[in-house]
Amino acid sequence: MLTEAITGYCFHFNVYKGKRYDPTPAGETQGSYVVISFLRAAGLMNKWYYVFCDSFFTSLSLAKRLLNLHTYTTGTVRSNRPLPNLIKSVKLRASQSMFMRQQEILVCAFKEKEKRKNVKMLSTRYNAELVANRKPKMITEYNKYMGGVDLNDMLTSFYEDGRKSTKMWKKIVFNIIHRMVINAYILYQQNSDNAKSRLHFIQLLIDDLSEEHMTRNPANLGVFNDEINNQNLRKLPERKETDCCVCSVRNVLGGRKRSKYICVLCHKGVHKICYKKHSRRCNADENNIFLDKCVLNVVFI
Repeated sequence: MLTEAITGYCFHFNVYKGKRYDPTPAGETQGSYVVISFLRAAGLMNKWYYVFCDSFFTSLSLAKRLLNLHTYTTGTVRSNRPLPNLIKSVKLRASQSMFMRQQEILVCAFKEKEKRKNVKMLSTRYNAELVANRKPKMITEYNKYMGGVDLNDMLTSFYEDGRKSTKMWKKIVFNIIHRMVINAYILYQQNSDNAKSRLHFIQLLIDDLSEEHMTRNPANLGVFNDEINNQNLRKLPERKETDCCVCSVRNVLGGRKRSKYICVLCHKGVHKICYKKHSRRCNADENNIFLDKCVLNVVFI
């Protein structure tokens, strides 16, 4: 996944399907191939952007290729990757570091604490500069900007509505929808002065996307069960109530009955138990009686 470091906005991603369906070109490592292809697909190449990668992707060959494509890179490097022998075998004390440079590529080995292993990194953007606690600047910048993918995953997990399923494609599709909603919310935050919470944004999004469907009365399909009826009732905000158009009679003492729900089709107040009667009246008002009969025949057959 290729994301923006601060907000977690997802530019491009790919579902890995295995070596059989996602082969790596000959003479190229999988990590380098993924980074290059993602940057090209997102249109971010040759613009001197800073790319931060973890140890699976970072290598000297990738750093050289990205430099030729006018892109900086910084990332941790695994010990089994090609590195100078002095960096691989160096013995450091706590808060001690060592640097080696080859033209624009800077390689670093750093040991934060006495009982920890050396951290090996490379960068084409930063110099051999030490900051607080004698830590190399490239490491502090890596820690600062490497969390984009983790942030996107965390945002996805907050409102995850996953269901158990034996079909993998369902999980993939729902996950993609979640990340689309996250991208939309990030853009909404960046372009709104009074941005609402993410939960409120999701609720508004669901209402807008389902408005056309909700305005179609399910009684046209011959379905009158409570579950479907409730989908066609909208709860009034706060503690507001309105007269039920079915059972409320204002002229009779004690006959006024109020409901917290309204019909999404005609916006009249109605109780849940009264919706079956109201739906028939609503259909008659819309002159859909003939359509009701036709659809009912199809359903029951």
